[in-house]
Amino acid sequence: MKSGQLYFIGLLPPPEIREEITRLKEYFRENFGITHALKSPPHITLAPPFNHDESNEKFLISQLDQFSGNEPGFPVVLENFGAFVPRVIYVDVVKNASLENLYLRTTDMLSAQLGFPPDKNAGRPYNPHVTVAFKDLLKQQFREAWPEFSDKKIRYEFHAGGITLLKHSGKQWEILHTAAFKK
Repeated sequence: MKSGQLYFIGLLPPPEIREEITRLKEYFRENFGITHALKSPPHITLAPPFNHDESNEKFLISQLDQFSGNEPGFPVVLENFGAFVPRVIYVDVVKNASLENLYLRTTDMLSAQLGFPPDKNAGRPYNPHVTVAFKDLLKQQFREAWPEFSDKKIRYEFHAGGITLLKHSGKQWEILHTAAFKK
């Protein structure tokens, strides 16, 4: 892995929705002994984990503030569950052009303003989701859990008010800064 501090950028639901989704992650811990998804707050990824020089953290934050200050807020709907067979279960995000455009603009900004390499996922469709089980969910556990979640109905709605920079502590992801969208 490259040197530097590990960060990622996400869109976080409000605290009450994060609490509800965290309970889903805790269900997987209690019933399947998996914990990896609990290492980050519930989020929709806009920029996957990247290494960045910690001494430039304030500049990174200022660039995110400047970028977000020009972005409008928008509604987001989380509805039901989806999966990346055979190891990931997530809360699905209803297709949303505003979210798709934010993802593309965020990727472009990181490349243009901060010199990040092009997104390795460029060219693939953006599939926003909120992960509740992955990595340490074994294939057999997935086969046990997915039938329960595949038809389960949930729905959360919120207004996206900013993007969040998260920083890895060495053990888990912590919220470092939320850059607000324009009012």
